[in-house]
Amino acid sequence: MLHRAFACIWFPLIHLITVLINCFLKRDKRILLFGSRAGENFAGNPRYLFQYLSENKERYGLSHVVWATRKDEVYAILKEMNYEVYMMKSWKSFYYHLKAGFYFCNVNVATGDIPQKIKGDLMGELSAGAQTVHLTHSIANIKSNRLVSSDKQNIIIRILKKVHFLLNNCYLLQKYVLYPGSWSSMIVLEKKSSMTEVTEKSLYMNKKNNSCNRITRVSIGFPELCPCIRYTSKEKKEIDQFAKGKKIILYVPTYRNAGNKTYIHPLNNSDLKKFIVDNDYIWVDKAHPNGNQNEGITFDNINFFKLSPKFDVNTIIPKIDLMITDYSSIMLKAVYFKKGLINYVPDLKEYAENERGFLEEFDNYFMGTKCVSSKDLAKILSLQLDNQEETHYSMPYCDLMEKYFDNIQSSYEEISNYILNFETQKREM
Repeated sequence: MLHRAFACIWFPLIHLITVLINCFLKRDKRILLFGSRAGENFAGNPRYLFQYLSENKERYGLSHVVWATRKDEVYAILKEMNYEVYMMKSWKSFYYHLKAGFYFCNVNVATGDIPQKIKGDLMGELSAGAQTVHLTHSIANIKSNRLVSSDKQNIIIRILKKVHFLLNNCYLLQKYVLYPGSWSSMIVLEKKSSMTEVTEKSLYMNKKNNSCNRITRVSIGFPELCPCIRYTSKEKKEIDQFAKGKKIILYVPTYRNAGNKTYIHPLNNSDLKKFIVDNDYIWVDKAHPNGNQNEGITFDNINFFKLSPKFDVNTIIPKIDLMITDYSSIMLKAVYFKKGLINYVPDLKEYAENERGFLEEFDNYFMGTKCVSSKDLAKILSLQLDNQEETHYSMPYCDLMEKYFDNIQSSYEEISNYILNFETQKREM
């Protein structure tokens, strides 16, 4: 909490300095600034929208579409693709942080968030005067660390969180400290208006707070559900490994703590591996960016592939035949693209009680065929892959689309037009 006390001084000071600088260096709505996942990834909704708008600058009257990163590897990839990219702490980056009319992120709005000091997707504390847009990295029913039940925290942490909640209702603190820069009036993309409560909890919002009421929540689709504009050379190389004409199974588990002893990777089951090989299926394994769920698993057969942890898994979902996941909201993307879906949850009790837990009962949320043991996976896989005309979801496909997507088919044009013309639309309301 020490960094939070420091932020109470730091954020308002940075806000004031930024406002003074903007008296001379005016914000330009033709300049867009993007970042993703602590500034370390080129992935997700920011990546998709960045690529689309970079390729269509003239159409939208844009002068610069800029990506800022903390990683040399990401910088090199984007340079190779001829995109405008700068290292986060470079002079050029500082210039565009102060000049850009729009900020786009999908995880952390700024450095210095709760419960610990973390890196912002951008230097979001410099965003005063810009229109901020939180594209989200998928709002799900999984609790973030800040939502862990108070009975798992000591009395001091519980008191501090109560104090923070009370301060959260102060407009000035909300605007200048808890949401630095212009993030107290950001645009937030949602899958469904009825999921507002989940969004508020995930972003630590308080819907009764006046400042939070200035946050605009919109259900207009998601960029990462649109076709990928261009693959990176590394993505092309990895995707080309998948044999053409074979059925592809994507395994993409969520993050787990190192102390989780009840989770068992499905490929630890030799019978399942034999089933994959005998049927000539392709198993593609993608661990969580911050996890190591496939550590110790061998991928020494042409039927098994291991993607790098930072690989943007959104790029291959349209190409697969079936997805196996657990509690991750990525299951929504399997539904959107009408892919087979299995929820493999061998550690359901452990995850619910000793890890992040859920905002609601998991049985009310999962969408695929529930599987608690790797021994049953082969049978379920066979059933789904042999009958792909049928969708094995927890409810009819049309109902899922209505519940989670408002029956919206995501469109780059609609998303871009809404965000870039947001000020005009507000004045007309």
